[in-house]
Amino acid sequence: MEAILHFMDVFIGSLDVFMEGLWITVKLSVVSLFIAIFIGLFIAILKISNIKILTWIADAYIWLVRGTPLIVQIFILYYGLTDIFLINQFWAGAIGLAFHSGAYIAEIIRGAIQSVDKGQREAGLSLGMSKGKTMRRIILPQAFRRAVPSLGNPIYYWYQGLIASFFYRTTRFVWCGEHYGVKFI
Repeated sequence: MEAILHFMDVFIGSLDVFMEGLWITVKLSVVSLFIAIFIGLFIAILKISNIKILTWIADAYIWLVRGTPLIVQIFILYYGLTDIFLINQFWAGAIGLAFHSGAYIAEIIRGAIQSVDKGQREAGLSLGMSKGKTMRRIILPQAFRRAVPSLGNPIYYWYQGLIASFFYRTTRFVWCGEHYGVKFI
């Protein structure tokens, strides 16, 4: 019983630290998911293009990102970006998560775009729309509707990656533990 009371005292005493961590988590989640969707859309369009070099670039990006562990990517981006480009740690974590999730989202969006019937594309072109306008007004809305159910898996893994991005901030957690006197039983 005494341990529970001690835990509650420590928890209530450090509630501001927990709330700050929650706010950072929500901000990191929203920002990195927003960036990942744009990266995924851009790479998916590159992958379905008829220009071979763009397809190769998209293939190389997807192969590289899906072939390396997230923790390694975050480590490289977290310490590399913050030292080379002098951006803060929040943006390095957001870019790392978006960079990783963008490859998976790109494959989902590519599959959704290619699942739209060829007749839809032909109908847009026959109405006098350009290829870009047909893609923007006819193909992408249908593709996004088809992609939404499949986006659940990458978002789940993305949340796991969110935890990995905080791996590099463990010194803050250790300091909080020492500062507030958390004892292990």
